[in-house]
Amino acid sequence: MVKTVQSNYFTDEMKNDMLGTKSEVFLPSLSADGSYTFSTKNMTYSELMHLIGSVTSVLANSTLETFRNTTNFEYIFLWKNRLLFIDYFEVFCDILTARNFEHLNAWSNIIIGVMSTLIGLFTIYLIVFWVIVGGYMKASSKLFKLYKFLPKDEVGKLFHELEKKTSQLNQRIEFRKSNLLSPSNVMIYFLALVFLLTYISVGLIFFEALYNSVYNRQAISKVQHGTEITHDLTKITFGSFQSLFDDTDYLQYTHDELYEFAKRYNTMDEYTDFRYGTEDAGYYNLIGMTSSIDTQVEHRGTDAKCKNYTLINFDISQIECMSMDELINANAYYLAKQVEDIYKKKYSEEQLLATFWKNYLVYIQTRKKSWGIMLESVDYFTSRINQRIISGLACALPALVALLAYMAFRTYSRINKERSLFLLMLFQVPCDVLDNLDPIKNYIFNRSFDSGKKNKQLSLDGRSEVKAVCDAAVDGMILCTSVGVIEIFNTASETMFGYKSTDVLGLSLTKLFEKEGREKVENILARLRQSNETMGETLELVCLRKNDRKFPTRVSLSVSLLSTSNNMKKSVITCFIKDITTELKHNNLIKEEKMKSEALLLNILPEPVANRLKAGETNIYENFKDVTCFFSDIVGFTTMSSTMEPNQVVAMLNEIVNQFDILCDSYDLEKIKTIGDAYFCCGGLHNCMQSDHPEKVVRFAIDTLGVIYIYNTQNNTTVNIRVGVHTGSVVAGVLGIKKFAYDLWGDAVNTASRMESTGLPGRVQISRDTYERVHDLFEFDLREIEVKGKGKMKTYVVKEKHHQNPNKESPEITSTTILRNRLGESSSAANLFQAQQNIDHENSVPNLLQLTIPDKY
Repeated sequence: MVKTVQSNYFTDEMKNDMLGTKSEVFLPSLSADGSYTFSTKNMTYSELMHLIGSVTSVLANSTLETFRNTTNFEYIFLWKNRLLFIDYFEVFCDILTARNFEHLNAWSNIIIGVMSTLIGLFTIYLIVFWVIVGGYMKASSKLFKLYKFLPKDEVGKLFHELEKKTSQLNQRIEFRKSNLLSPSNVMIYFLALVFLLTYISVGLIFFEALYNSVYNRQAISKVQHGTEITHDLTKITFGSFQSLFDDTDYLQYTHDELYEFAKRYNTMDEYTDFRYGTEDAGYYNLIGMTSSIDTQVEHRGTDAKCKNYTLINFDISQIECMSMDELINANAYYLAKQVEDIYKKKYSEEQLLATFWKNYLVYIQTRKKSWGIMLESVDYFTSRINQRIISGLACALPALVALLAYMAFRTYSRINKERSLFLLMLFQVPCDVLDNLDPIKNYIFNRSFDSGKKNKQLSLDGRSEVKAVCDAAVDGMILCTSVGVIEIFNTASETMFGYKSTDVLGLSLTKLFEKEGREKVENILARLRQSNETMGETLELVCLRKNDRKFPTRVSLSVSLLSTSNNMKKSVITCFIKDITTELKHNNLIKEEKMKSEALLLNILPEPVANRLKAGETNIYENFKDVTCFFSDIVGFTTMSSTMEPNQVVAMLNEIVNQFDILCDSYDLEKIKTIGDAYFCCGGLHNCMQSDHPEKVVRFAIDTLGVIYIYNTQNNTTVNIRVGVHTGSVVAGVLGIKKFAYDLWGDAVNTASRMESTGLPGRVQISRDTYERVHDLFEFDLREIEVKGKGKMKTYVVKEKHHQNPNKESPEITSTTILRNRLGESSSAANLFQAQQNIDHENSVPNLLQLTIPDKY
């Protein structure tokens, strides 16, 4: 076994099983008094075989007295593991054969998959090849048919010219009498031959691969059943032998168990499978493989001692003369008899031992001969496996594919050469003749073939009429083929682009557009070509004049389906182009003025109200349940303004109101109006409907005092204001149709105005309703005042520590410094915004629209 492993019979995976798989083995440990105990150790098959080889070598070289000693290590080791060893090696053999069957099945599936894929790919390759070559052949045939449209007199002239030139070169013009060897027929014959040879080759490869698979499967089957014979004979032989012992404790099995163990195996079934094969692996008889195997299986030895014996009566020396069939029959008969005799104790122990010894020698010879036959059969199957067809055809198939590719290239080159010669021959035909031959002219310009029959719509007279209609159009009109090649370019298009019609005929329509618009035009042309009905699309694109100047246009592309004389549909694409440079300029000016008007309207009215007004509503009103109104007034403004110039008064009010407007936006408040020096705004309207609008208005009021302080310090003035705030419900709306304005009415507005008029200069006075919403945010001084129409009211004045004293002599608090920075940033942002608006105004008309319309070419 060790030599077999070291030989070339074992693969790397099998060797890994020998070195990797471990099994539990009992190792005896002997003491001085002759007793022993066992320990277990996991050993690989390789370690186990070397250990068994060493133990048997020691026993074989020992003296008879030592050999009979049953207390030494070697005997105890073999006895304790006698049954385990048989099972271990049987499992090992089963693993090897099972893996080989799995590999063989997997390889068979791979072969089937690869062959099927190759056949499919090659079939697709041939189909594609045929489609391409057929297309070239068809094109070549159509190319020759174009000569039919040449007038007979012109054909005669060309023929006589060619005849003269060929006669000068001592050559003759010959015509093929038969079409059997025409290029198209030759290509068909060639494809059929290649197709047939390819499938025959693939079939041979497939046959050889499956044939080799059968040999592999047979070799594995012979190994499997050959080892099973050895295992079964070993188990029967030694199982029955152990029944001779009386001490069942020492055996670890009862006599009944050993009897059933020995009767369990039937070597005849395994030998039948080994000799003739099985249904799974295929039936393959050992007889007929080699003469050596035939001799070992069926024939006796030829020595003198090998005569005059029978299976019932033979001598020990004659065991070597027996064939494999005889040995199997002898084992089947004598081992079965031995099991029964030992179990039933029919004979004496000496007689049973003598019989066992004879049967044991038969078993040894059977095992030896079965192992030799098994190895010879494996060698036989291995020698039968070859890959000659696979190797040969693996080289032939790429050559066939390369030959196909070469033939395709030759065909393509030939057709291209014929087309070139066709065009060269057309130089011999006068231009006025070609101008009247639409099919030939269509091929020259578009490389496409036409039926040659003049269509009613596109006949010569029809084309003239169409050209006249197109030239009468005011806008550019271009007529194209279905692939977008220009056929008619009207006069307006020539003026618009600066090209003459002869410059663009035969070119693609996309050449007239800027690079960014070409892809759009190509996509539209693709959709129009696929359409089965009349349709069109309109879009705005940038076109290029002859001098590469750009101009905006409105392009309308449409497709019309015309019926030809052979009842086929022909697509004609029409392109209308209008220069919209002036139109875009007007539209942008209108858009700019509209934006100015909307900005002015939004400066007068809140955006929701402005939207309703633009929508056509006339009775616009709103009811707000919870708003906070703010009123402020400059103290002593009348006296102050009487000492100032009008422009100084307006400048002062404008600066203060501008700062108030900035604060309004920062607190999301809605400015209502200014009445003289009074400022009126609200929180809780459209853009500030959160519940914290009282807080926002109070903080706004505090900041207005800071604004006045900043103005006084910057202008060295003594301006002061009173501020009043109240929270309640109001009604809002727009009145009238002339000089309308957004206004508020209600008791809340009047009360807020009373809070301002009865307030203290430089302080913020709020009502009880507002106080209840902000009392936890600020500290207040309680007042009680007389209010017209309401009587006595409790009011609340924000403590001075929360705001800046407007007097310029007062120290500046931190919040005022922060406010000064905020207003400065807001002013810078406003200037920046105004500058950006100016830039946007200058750039409101795109660069394309700043181009002047060039003079007519």
